[in-house]
Amino acid sequence: ETGGHRPQEMAMVLPYLDSVGMDIKLPSVSGENRWAAHKEFLKVCHNSSVEVFIKLIIDCHTDPTELEQSADLVAAVSPEILVFLQPVTPVDGSGQPIVAPTPEQVLAWQALMKRSVKQVRVIPQTHKMIGQL
Repeated sequence: ETGGHRPQEMAMVLPYLDSVGMDIKLPSVSGENRWAAHKEFLKVCHNSSVEVFIKLIIDCHTDPTELEQSADLVAAVSPEILVFLQPVTPVDGSGQPIVAPTPEQVLAWQALMKRSVKQVRVIPQTHKMIGQL
């Protein structure tokens, strides 16, 4: 599992992998715009012999147009690639609180993405649920 923004580095290690979990960092969540790198990364993985899946972290402020753009990016490579939507685990701290999306948002966004890709699943951040991060 890795951030999907370093296609050249991924190409170097692909011969040693069976599967790649690629994170697409949404600008509305991460503050970064890496669409071109994500597209190249996904192409590199898909054109190899590894299994690849996509993971997107979503919060209550996720921009649906970015999810649509993500789905289109994936579908342009292959609509068969599995996509996971992962609602952020709420965190209260000294700064801006991190707020998970509502169930209604998650279901609407899943339906939106399924217009372009065949499988869009929703899973929680289990590593946080079991105290690993």
